[in-house]
Amino acid sequence: MPWFKFVTTISRPWEDASWTGETRRVDDLVRKYADLWGLRPETTTAYLCGHPSMCENGQGILKRAGWQKGSMFEEVYFIPGKEAGAE
Repeated sequence: MPWFKFVTTISRPWEDASWTGETRRVDDLVRKYADLWGLRPETTTAYLCGHPSMCENGQGILKRAGWQKGSMFEEVYFIPGKEAGAE
């Protein structure tokens, strides 16, 4: 689909010396690409998937830029467990 845009990133580039893509946290990339691509809440649907904190931060960034709940979707891939010794 020509309208679909997908960006991959890693936050620890030192762990993969062969990586040539983006090397920042997703939060920073949401800001960067929303501006770079001229994304507008009226015409764009955001789909965030990954760590719950990343999804929450990304939605906060988009909400401040005008996105509404129906234009943002998430899929959480990591559920934080109990911390060791917290029992």
